[in-house]
Amino acid sequence: MTDETPSKHHKTKEEIRNSRKKKKKKRGRDSLSSTGKIDKKIKSEEKVPKKEGVNANPIAISDSKEGVETVTVNVKKCAPEYDPIVVSFPSGTPSALVGGTQQRNDTNNDDNGKTVSFAQDDDNDAQNGVPPTFTWMKLKKSSSRGKTVNGEDRTCSYTASNGGRSNMDSRLTKFYIGIYDKETKSLVLQPSAEKGTVYALCQKVKDYDSSPLLASGATSGMTVAERKRFLVESFGSSRKKKAVKSQQANIVNISNVVGSGDVMMNAMEKQTNISQSNKKAMDAARRGEQEDLVEIAYNEARRKFLPSFNEDATACFDVYDAREIAGGDAWDQLSRITDACVMKPKNHEFWLDSLMGRHQWVKSTKNVLNSVVGSPRSASNRYQIKTIQLLNFLIAFHNKCFKLFLAGTEEQIAKSAGIPSTICSRFLTMFAVPSEERGREGFSITKQLKDKRTIHLLILYLLAHGKLMKVGSINTLCQDIKLEVTEAARLLVQAGCKCKKSTTGMISTSLTVPLTFPKPKLLKK
Repeated sequence: MTDETPSKHHKTKEEIRNSRKKKKKKRGRDSLSSTGKIDKKIKSEEKVPKKEGVNANPIAISDSKEGVETVTVNVKKCAPEYDPIVVSFPSGTPSALVGGTQQRNDTNNDDNGKTVSFAQDDDNDAQNGVPPTFTWMKLKKSSSRGKTVNGEDRTCSYTASNGGRSNMDSRLTKFYIGIYDKETKSLVLQPSAEKGTVYALCQKVKDYDSSPLLASGATSGMTVAERKRFLVESFGSSRKKKAVKSQQANIVNISNVVGSGDVMMNAMEKQTNISQSNKKAMDAARRGEQEDLVEIAYNEARRKFLPSFNEDATACFDVYDAREIAGGDAWDQLSRITDACVMKPKNHEFWLDSLMGRHQWVKSTKNVLNSVVGSPRSASNRYQIKTIQLLNFLIAFHNKCFKLFLAGTEEQIAKSAGIPSTICSRFLTMFAVPSEERGREGFSITKQLKDKRTIHLLILYLLAHGKLMKVGSINTLCQDIKLEVTEAARLLVQAGCKCKKSTTGMISTSLTVPLTFPKPKLLKK
């Protein structure tokens, strides 16, 4: 039998744990002593302060080693009258506060606020501008809670505030300012204003300095090319600037061409296919005048699109004329029909029934014809009756000729639409183009010609209501010609009319003088 006592070379588990703990403690002491940087210990002793504002028993920083000094730390309590105001500039420090020698000037305001301004040397003022002025005051005059900091300089304004709520004491992080006195070996920690608050200033630009050229309104007389060149020179890249300079260098002035002079200008004016707007532009260039070419071209396109109008008319009824829309032959045809129904003694009392029996009428023209007041033999009423008949024929042509291509001759189209051939010929001349499709002769109608026909319809509907040139509702007409009311209102505005929409959805229109058209809208690139 052998004894089962543990051998000297074998350690128990408890001995192994104790040895490991000793090694860890020794390793920690060796690391602290080897660095040589951590040579102080902080011992805090918190006691009730005896003096108001400063802890009576300060926090001591000491060590038993030689050469280590003792620093006393004093923590002041919050004093609203003396606590420093701490601000930050998240958007960047103003250039006027960077560099230079600054002198602070404090001013007390009447509303329990304080204004702080900074004065710098003359050299720094000339380089970076005048430093901002800050004002610290109550957030609300009627309440003692909350403060606000406002500042401004030449270009920017700075604003920050706090609500001053009761939960400010429970914040986990507060800002303190430390002041270390080398003579007394003491460190004073003073909280910032409003119980350790840092005011993060929100920076805003007050206004941008506009260019003297833009401020004087000199761009109003510039052409499109000059405005583009001015824009590129102000904001464009170097590549764009070189391209604009190259374009300017490639422009050839006609006066510099040898042997040209007025000879070339006269030769261009004699061309038959040159437009009237180009001729006016050439005359203006010869006189040295600058005109808005876009507006000139838009006016010329408007005269081709709208019926003939008088811009200098003093009465709204004289702006448009139904006689010019119909033409001489078609108006004579309408006069013969009207005289046969109105001027003859047999049909004098029953002229309305006689006129209704000659053609097919839609709801909108029936309502207008029944609204004629007075003797049908008067000149004004006869003109109105002819206009209503022209409108009714144009509605019939519009509803029949809705395709892009109309096959057949003028007589065949007039017979299928149920209107006189003279009037149908006038409509085909104004709103269609002779063409051929798949070996068939006929007439083509484009989108522009269809819009032109629609605007003529709307203006005739306005003329048919008399000299007041007012229509209470265009909804009935839009139903007869199958047109959206909003599209009709848009076309009437292009003709110089004013449209209003009522609460019931009815759109009324009227025409006033002096005649004004909307300004041209350029498409965005």
